[in-house]
Amino acid sequence: MRLSLVRPSMGSIDPGRRIMRHCMQPLGLGVLASSTPAGFEPRLLDDCLDPVDPTADDCDAAFFGVETFAAARAYELAAVYRARGVPVILGGYHPTLAPEEASSRADCIVLGDGEAVWPELLADLAAGRLKSRYSGEVASPQAGAIVDHRVFRKRRYLPAALVQLGRGCPHRCSFCASSPYFGGRRSVRPIEEVIEEIRRNRLRNILFTDDNIAADEESLGRLCSALEGSGVRWAAQACVEIARNRALLAAMARGGCVGLLLGLEALEEKALKEMGKRHNLAFAGDYAEPLRVLDDCGLQAWGAFTIGYDADTEESILARLDFAIGAGLTMAAFNLLMPYPSTGFYRALADEGRLLYGGAWWLDPGYRYHAPAYRPLRMSPDRLSELAWHCNRRFYGAASAARRFAANRVNRLPLGNLLRYLLYNAAYQASMRGGGA
Repeated sequence: MRLSLVRPSMGSIDPGRRIMRHCMQPLGLGVLASSTPAGFEPRLLDDCLDPVDPTADDCDAAFFGVETFAAARAYELAAVYRARGVPVILGGYHPTLAPEEASSRADCIVLGDGEAVWPELLADLAAGRLKSRYSGEVASPQAGAIVDHRVFRKRRYLPAALVQLGRGCPHRCSFCASSPYFGGRRSVRPIEEVIEEIRRNRLRNILFTDDNIAADEESLGRLCSALEGSGVRWAAQACVEIARNRALLAAMARGGCVGLLLGLEALEEKALKEMGKRHNLAFAGDYAEPLRVLDDCGLQAWGAFTIGYDADTEESILARLDFAIGAGLTMAAFNLLMPYPSTGFYRALADEGRLLYGGAWWLDPGYRYHAPAYRPLRMSPDRLSELAWHCNRRFYGAASAARRFAANRVNRLPLGNLLRYLLYNAAYQASMRGGGA
């Protein structure tokens, strides 16, 4: 059977203008492709790179990995497949968090981790008895499956291979879609399988996809030991509390880690409490010390900030920007808070009647990427959006880039750090000038 594995694109800023000029590999679809048994012919279709034409796709079934921003496009494509009599299966974060909506747009939905039910689903598909719903348990990620990265080659993906150590995060931040999806659980792959995937595919530059790679410090330590001396260079996401463990950070540097994306989010105690990010409270207003620890270990710091809390004012948002520049962060993102379905943030806004676009903003044709989907408390939605664009543009402007270069030695030394700094900042400057991601 011919099976199309489809990543739908994530929408537009303006009508007819797609947001993704460059994108990362769709690792989830790669896991499914590598878990597909004999008798099936999986083929990856990435709508972010080349628009998918369902009328020209000669397949026997189509599986979509759906994120919330991509839901409208996924449903649009799915309708065409189904009109041709091709069964459509939807999986990923969005169908799990909005199952009734997704069920009405597909022949089958997959809740939770898809690879756990993939063999059963495909057997049912081949036998003509496809169920309307399959539920995968959150267990060891891609158990026994080594992703064959050849599925991603000769495509215009960014030059970093995606690999996962584990899934889930024990923290329950109110805005994070990972919290309701994984229920606060963390699961980790066997280290030997992670290393075998890296070895077999000859990977050298890696981004680990974990929401919080430091959530299981023992497993992370073993990964670092296994990678030491391999020549692999990698980065990952982590909570800022990792700065308390200097020994682990030093082991990460020895194991090839070049930088960490830290969920800094906000400087103010009130905003951090509002989002349920209590593990950041010990650093509120003074992230300078944990950033110094990363610098001492030779690791670049990439900061993630969110804006749009009820406690936020224009002054507090601009203070985050000033801090990010003054601290010499290698990269930073100033993201709007988004009310993803089933999150505590979404429910609170719904109860207060503050959701825009009828609540299901991801389906409204009037919604544009990087626009608020709710009414902020202290400013208009348009003003909040303007501030987000201003922060990102100013952070990646020439004056900021020069100041950050001088402020932090890990942006300059060693040579690999310097090249990454120049490449990242040039790419983001171009992106900001173009008004897109």
